[in-house]
Amino acid sequence: PTVHIDSNALENLINFCQGIGTLVLDNCTGPFKFLVLSTFPKLKRIEIGMFDDLDYVDIVDTNLECIRFKNDTSTELYVSASACAGIREIDWSCCTINQPTLFKDLTCVFPLLEGGVFQIHGTNTLKAASNLLLRKLTLRNFDSSLTE
Repeated sequence: PTVHIDSNALENLINFCQGIGTLVLDNCTGPFKFLVLSTFPKLKRIEIGMFDDLDYVDIVDTNLECIRFKNDTSTELYVSASACAGIREIDWSCCTINQPTLFKDLTCVFPLLEGGVFQIHGTNTLKAASNLLLRKLTLRNFDSSLTE
């Protein structure tokens, strides 16, 4: 079954449920094209599965520790390096990242990363050599040869 989230429901979540620590959106539809995660100040974990018509997700001013995208559509992530500083677990294998340079040095951008799954386009380097916390790294369907 699919859950329809209208703009009023999302606005109510943003205005009245600011204590949300985990947000899971799967098999959803809605009349909006973007999701701004910074509107949830205590959000630590986000999981987005199938979400029809979701064009982009803003991950700029967040304190996230875990991000999972299992959306097979063309959702694009707008990401800042500062928003990645606290991330411990990540799965960005089914989305498009607006800044492939985030992957040039995983240790610098993701200093706490313990496990990651990435689908990387538009870069030909990946450096993770000095990250002592990293236990598992999976690269999927990337279109460039990676080094280091």
